[in-house]
Amino acid sequence: EEILTKYKGDLLFVDFLHEGCVYKDVKNYEELKNHLEAKLKAYNVTSSLDIVLFKDAVYNLCKIYRVLKMPRNHALLLGMGGSGRHSLARLAAAVANIDLEIPEVSRKFDFQTFRGNVKGVFRKAGIEKRKMVFLLSENEL
Repeated sequence: EEILTKYKGDLLFVDFLHEGCVYKDVKNYEELKNHLEAKLKAYNVTSSLDIVLFKDAVYNLCKIYRVLKMPRNHALLLGMGGSGRHSLARLAAAVANIDLEIPEVSRKFDFQTFRGNVKGVFRKAGIEKRKMVFLLSENEL
């Protein structure tokens, strides 16, 4: 009960704030936010991701990151369109240093193309032993 009153529902553990760190509780939210904003800035050098890291976004990003770091992981992110699921998943993959694969949807996108994308991800993950995120949105289905 003492711990719950101390943190007031803001209990969060991460392992990416300091090199070689195991999961530790975040005592300084501003340090966490600054670290994630620096990661976002570094990510934006090669890609374009225009998001604002408000408190709920930071917490959800940390949750997605934690799922991505688990062995044999998977996640289904649900929410209203425009809520940031896609953007937060992309940034979480970047923070976790995991390769990201997003299928390119066009008029010629069909089952065979989708199957080829999945095979490519399996090849990278299985044969090359790379950690992968295969990110699909409702538009690709």
